[in-house]
Amino acid sequence: MSDKQTPNSTKHHHTYECLDCGHRTRSSTQPGACPDCGGEMKNIGVASEQ
Repeated sequence: MSDKQTPNSTKHHHTYECLDCGHRTRSSTQPGACPDCGGEMKNIGVASEQ
């Protein structure tokens, strides 16, 4: 493991999916609008309310 890859320095990434076009991206923060269509991005690792 290199000096830059210590366990405490690794950010936790979540997968976000666009509710309109289905584009997916991984990010450590909420990405905001979809880069493809401008739609709302949802963290798909979180259960949705029904």
